[in-house]
This record gives sequence, structure tokens and C-alpha cells, in this order.
Amino acid sequence: MNIFKYLSRLSLNRIILWSYLIWYLVISIIYFDTDLYLWGTSFGIGIIVYAALELSTGDLSWRRIHTHYWESFRLFIIPFCVSSFSGLVKGYGFILIFSPILEEDILAIGAILLFIGIVLTIKKISG
Repeated sequence: MNIFKYLSRLSLNRIILWSYLIWYLVISIIYFDTDLYLWGTSFGIGIIVYAALELSTGDLSWRRIHTHYWESFRLFIIPFCVSSFSGLVKGYGFILIFSPILEEDILAIGAILLFIGIVLTIKKISG
């Protein structure tokens, strides 16, 4: 599927999920850390919570993972992002997900608004 077709069909729920990812990426780039312990722990937590989420929503099988690849990927990537985000911003004075530096929050919000603007434009053009 091409990107324009995908974006033209995005539901509100998916736009919100993409917005979460954009916020994560902006802040993670600003506060990036090469500490392998942080990334390894985040990966481990992602796998453990992923398995729990898979088990709580159905069976944990290769068939399910293969047929519902993106759903399975989201069930892993969300806890991975939450864990790594917490590790990256620890000690920087964040309140929830918000940076104490207003410009960083504005940058993240701007990136999300740009994404939403692109999606809405594509939706309008494709009718």
C-alpha cells in the first residue's frame, strides 16, 4: 500500500497512536543516550509486557503473530517506548511527558501538528 493511500485511510485512533510515536521520537532524539543497559532493560520490559498483553487478548502463537503482525508489533513497541522514555528523561524534571523546557514541548507539538496537517490534506485531496 502506498503512503498516500495509508494516510488517507487513517482513523482518529491511529492518528493519535502516530502522535504518541512522534512525541516519543522527538523527545528521545533530544535526550538520546547510548547506555546499552537502558535499551536492554527497555527491550526486556517490552518483551515481558508484550507477552502478557498477547496472552490477555488471545493466544500467544506464531500463527497469530504472523497474521496480526502490526497488532503484535504495537503490543511490543508501546511498552518498549514507555520504558525507554522513562529512562531517557529521568532526572530532567519532566512532568508526565512534558519537558521543563518549553521549546522542546513546542517542537514535539509542532511535529504532531505537521503530521496531522499532512494527513488532513491527503484526506481532503483523496476525497
